[in-house]
Amino acid sequence: MKLQAMIRNGTKLIGLIILVMTVLHFSPFVMYRIITPSMQPTIKINDVVIISRWIDTDSIEVGDIIAFHTTLLNQDDVIVVHYVHEITEENNTLTFKTIAEGQSEPDRWVINEDDVVGIYTSKISGIGRILEFFGSLIGQIVLILNIGIIVAWIYVDDKSTKAKHEKK
Repeated sequence: MKLQAMIRNGTKLIGLIILVMTVLHFSPFVMYRIITPSMQPTIKINDVVIISRWIDTDSIEVGDIIAFHTTLLNQDDVIVVHYVHEITEENNTLTFKTIAEGQSEPDRWVINEDDVVGIYTSKISGIGRILEFFGSLIGQIVLILNIGIIVAWIYVDDKSTKAKHEKK
C-alpha cells in the first residue's frame, strides 16, 4: 500500500513536470540567459530575456531588439540579442543589420529572415545565475534531491491524512 501511494504521487509529479515542459516547448515565447555585456545597461549579464517567437519578420522595425542565430569567432551557432540597425529588402527577402547597445558601428554580420528567432518582449533581471546553477551537474543533483524530498513529503502527508481519517 505504501509503495502504491508513493508511485501514484511520484507519477503525478512526473506528469506535472512533463506537462510544464510540453507547454514551454510549444509556447510562443522562449527565454535566453544573457552572458555578455553587449546590451548594457538595457539588458545586463545574467538577465533572462523573453523573446516572442510568433512574429512576422515584416513587422520588425529599426530600433527593435531581436534574437537571432549567428556564428561568432568560429564558434557553433549562437543566439545573439541586439538592436535592429538597418533593414534591407531584396527579391522579397529581408536582411537585417544589428547593433549592440551604445555602439556607433553595426555588427559585422548580416541576418537573414530565417535566422531571426523572435522579438524581445521583456526581461527578468538577474535570474540567469539560478538557471546556470540548475544547468550544472550539482544543480541537477540538487533538483533531483528536492523532487525526491517533495515526493516523500507528499507520501508522509498522505499517510498522516489517512491516519487522521482512520481515527475518526
